[in-house]
Amino acid sequence: MRRRLSAPAVALFLKTADLLDLKVEDRMALLGGISRQTYHNWKTGRTASLTRDQLERISLSDGWRLRRHRRRRG
Repeated sequence: MRRRLSAPAVALFLKTADLLDLKVEDRMALLGGISRQTYHNWKTGRTASLTRDQLERISLSDGWRLRRHRRRRG
């Protein structure tokens, strides 16, 4: 299950991080302190199976995006 969710989750996180205008270092920290190489691999589509922790972190970041979107709509 985690393997199937990993690539779409990373794509969602990258879109959310772009919308929030996060720096690369902040993105890596939010994903649990991953290395720059791992981040680069994920960004270029080479995604291994994410851990449960990483999937939960991405899910939380999507919640931030939704709250921001709702706040803007007022």
